[in-house]
Amino acid sequence: MKHRSARHEDAKSRRDRLWNERQLQFTARTQPGNRIEVRPSTGLTTSKRGNQASENTSSSALGPHFRTEMQLQLAALQSLQRVQIARKKQLHEQKSIEMAKQLRQQRNEDTLKRNAKTAVKRLHDWNEKQKLDEESELAYLLQNIKPASEAIHLAQLLSSRWKDVGSNEGEIMSCIPRHSRQEMRVQFLLGNKRIGAFYP
Repeated sequence: MKHRSARHEDAKSRRDRLWNERQLQFTARTQPGNRIEVRPSTGLTTSKRGNQASENTSSSALGPHFRTEMQLQLAALQSLQRVQIARKKQLHEQKSIEMAKQLRQQRNEDTLKRNAKTAVKRLHDWNEKQKLDEESELAYLLQNIKPASEAIHLAQLLSSRWKDVGSNEGEIMSCIPRHSRQEMRVQFLLGNKRIGAFYP
């Protein structure tokens, strides 16, 4: 039976021998002459494959962002088309906004004109109604209230278009504009025989 140290030496030598054999096998497999690579077929001839390899080599040498002249022209054309489309879209939006603004302004102007005409007509109708009401009240008082002094006094209180000018005769004169249609109505009312009898 070998001594323990002898067995240790034998094991160490076997381990070194196995390590050297594995290193030799790995070196033999990794050498270019002994390495066999299988690649999928691309259907290209040897010359075309060589040209493609040279193009790939030149492209990889110039960088991943390398573009040919045709690719650059195509990219510039696409960029110009995008700019033109964006500009047309912007012009169309501006035109639509301007048309909407003009339409809204025209509609507002038409509404203002229509409202102004309506307001003037309503004011005119209201003034005419007020005048007719006052004249009818005055006519009723002068025709139905006696004596005449009391009727004239009530007419002065109820009608804002009449006032006493304070003359010697104590005339009742109209506050409406002279030579107007309203004055003609008042003159006709005052020229009535029954009303004229109230004055001395």
